[in-house]
Amino acid sequence: MALLKRLSPAERAPRGTDRSDSPLFKEPGSSSGPRLLNRDEVPPWYGHNPYIRTSYRPVTPSITRCLSSLLYLHNETVNVYSHLMPATIALLGNVLLYDYFAMSFPDATWTDQLVFHIYLTTSVICFGISSAYHTFLCHSAHFTALWGRLDYVAIVFQILGSFISGIYIGFYCEPHLQKLYWSMIGTLGFLTGFVVVHPRLQSQKWRLLRLSTFVATGLSAFAPIIHAASIFPYQQLDQQAGLRYYYLEGVVIVIGVLFYADANYYTLTKNWEPEDFQSETTSISSSIAKGRLENGRRYQAMKEDDYWSPSDEQQFEAFEIGHMMFMVLDHERENPLHHAPIGKSPQSELQHILDIGTGKGTWAIDMADIYSSATVRGVDIFPPPVTWMPPNCLFEVDDILREWTWREPFDFIHMRLMLGSFTPEGWDRLYKQCYDALTPGGWIEQVELDVRVYSDDGSLKEDSTLATWGDNFIGCSERAGRSLLTQETMRGAMEKAGFVDVQEKLYKIPLGPWPKDKVLKEVGQLQYAHWLAALEGWAMWLLTKFGAPSPWSKEEVQIYLSNVRAELRNPRTHAYELCRRVWARKPTMEEEMADLAIKTEPEV
Repeated sequence: MALLKRLSPAERAPRGTDRSDSPLFKEPGSSSGPRLLNRDEVPPWYGHNPYIRTSYRPVTPSITRCLSSLLYLHNETVNVYSHLMPATIALLGNVLLYDYFAMSFPDATWTDQLVFHIYLTTSVICFGISSAYHTFLCHSAHFTALWGRLDYVAIVFQILGSFISGIYIGFYCEPHLQKLYWSMIGTLGFLTGFVVVHPRLQSQKWRLLRLSTFVATGLSAFAPIIHAASIFPYQQLDQQAGLRYYYLEGVVIVIGVLFYADANYYTLTKNWEPEDFQSETTSISSSIAKGRLENGRRYQAMKEDDYWSPSDEQQFEAFEIGHMMFMVLDHERENPLHHAPIGKSPQSELQHILDIGTGKGTWAIDMADIYSSATVRGVDIFPPPVTWMPPNCLFEVDDILREWTWREPFDFIHMRLMLGSFTPEGWDRLYKQCYDALTPGGWIEQVELDVRVYSDDGSLKEDSTLATWGDNFIGCSERAGRSLLTQETMRGAMEKAGFVDVQEKLYKIPLGPWPKDKVLKEVGQLQYAHWLAALEGWAMWLLTKFGAPSPWSKEEVQIYLSNVRAELRNPRTHAYELCRRVWARKPTMEEEMADLAIKTEPEV
């Protein structure tokens, strides 16, 4: 694997990642902490606020490093300590509350103390979690989203704590009104909590809704206040419950909301522009694919039965291993990520790259890291589990067969392991859309595997499970209406769409470390691991839906896969599969004009 580490761009320390040898970090014990970054040096999920331009901590997936940022100054220091200090004070107050009541209010009941404990406890939860949220902002996109939702929930708890104690004191002698308003705030708190944690409501599109629920829940405090003011004299209510402070709190809340709305006006309003609803190609933050659970595996698709391969942790691991294998396979190239001659001169500098069927997103991330001046988009029907990506890398969830709405033409479009994704008509539509979306002279490249397994020395018996593997699945895919023979048809389909200068390369990929060549041995090891990780994902849906002579049971599939693994482990079997890489170019404007002139020349 040493060769792989030398080759893979993912192994280089990208900007903003946590690497012990990174120049971002100073020597251990440095009092000033790591070198702080500018906004353009951190991922978009971290540098989302355009008004905060400097003093970002390096992105680090280490909780220890995040906590160590408490010891030096950065752009979240004030946020961290302005929440941590009140949390500490509230915690201390909770501890000292019993003695305070014993000295100052010896006749107070246990319920009198309980409402104060509830208020102080919710304050500890709210300020403590908010402090943790700002501390862990530099950890990862996953942590940021998780702690962000926890922060919202903690604020709801704080609102509930304030209401419970205020209503208890304000309606001290009115138990029925206490229960009425506790029920009201409990219902509002539950609805607000639902809105702020529901995964489908976390995008920018629903940001105004989340803000509105918070404001509505907070301002609902005026209902019991107005009611109490209509029952009790002002002086009594002010002395008993501190009415003036509730009015002051309401004013402060409104001022805070105005500041927040003013700072986020563009973000809050742009989601309601008519143009937004016309776009079918939506970002990953505002469009999450539908998911389904079958036979213990998670499948995600834009519609039911959209794709036969799972999109869960096990399959993502297979994607990663497959990417490593392709990197080693083309180790002799300066850049093994592609063969298309892109970016060869300053005049052909890349600006926009599209990765269709991005999977885990590793290829797109590596490309964005190499071509730092280009914008790289990865699109798939499910969101990739990305914790870090370069600032110029974007991921989107979309059905690629819909009409494309990207405004900028692409310089390079890439696809890999998309076999079985579409019907023949769907493939023709996709290549046509790729052709239309490419800039003149732009390139398309596709890499596909042959699902059949071969052997040149007769070590693979014709009736073995491994030898019949490919034909078995080709039959399943044909019954599903989606052929797995994409590697045989993609060249002709590209030419049919109008691409020129079509080139291809055929590989033999060993299944196992049986070759004598060191590089091929490493390729075989990786492909063997790729198969072991991906086998169940490849087989389960196709065989349980379209197996012959009738759909198989899950148990039958597992027995079948056990036989496949046993044959893969046999060191005497020198098996391999074919892989085909095809790259082609969209004609330049001059070539298109010349071709048009030839086609329209009148016959003599």
